[in-house]
Amino acid sequence: MGKIVNETVKDISVDLTKPDKPLVGIMSDEKFVLGLEKYRREPGGFARRRPRKRPVFHPSTMPPKLALCMLNLARPRRGDIVLDPFCGVGGILIESSLLGYRTIGCDILLKKVQDSLLNMNFFGVEPFGMVLADARSPPFQKVNAIVTDPPYGTLASTHGSTAKEVFSEFLKAANEIVTHGGCICLGAPEKLEVESLGREADLELVERHKVYIHRSLTREIAVFKRR
Repeated sequence: MGKIVNETVKDISVDLTKPDKPLVGIMSDEKFVLGLEKYRREPGGFARRRPRKRPVFHPSTMPPKLALCMLNLARPRRGDIVLDPFCGVGGILIESSLLGYRTIGCDILLKKVQDSLLNMNFFGVEPFGMVLADARSPPFQKVNAIVTDPPYGTLASTHGSTAKEVFSEFLKAANEIVTHGGCICLGAPEKLEVESLGREADLELVERHKVYIHRSLTREIAVFKRR
């Protein structure tokens, strides 16, 4: 590999202690990609962005590492519009904005919209848009990806509807606004059987993962795609 680099890049010298331009290799099942490292995230970022470190805390807020994982599973590209229609206090919005996506949040409660803005401002990021709206009737025409953690009715209220009704109506609305081939990544309690709700909304299940939270909750992370 070193020989290939030496033959390809002109006027290159090796410094193993303080290199000016570090090279990084990424290996998958089929490919090996070698390139220059242009950016490295500072260590400790997740700890600094823990929910209790934010100006506004809510016990149902998703931790930043899981929010980032869900954003990756939704497969947006830099500059894409990413929507969290149940934004709460903005956990997913913060991670989405830090990644460079055009981030839109909405919530049915004005207080949550305001709380999201406070938390985002604390970390030096701004949303592409913030809207007071019901996620089951989103006032948007098209978004590239949707990443969200709807309320289950335990720590976050479903405002008089059952969790199943909220998820079912939301998925049908999401299918109308996400672009063709765009993904919807959401968290749901395992017992809700969100896969069947996705089929009813004519969405294709791409993948699903289970995350144990505590004895009474296993969260299912499901990724759907518009056909």
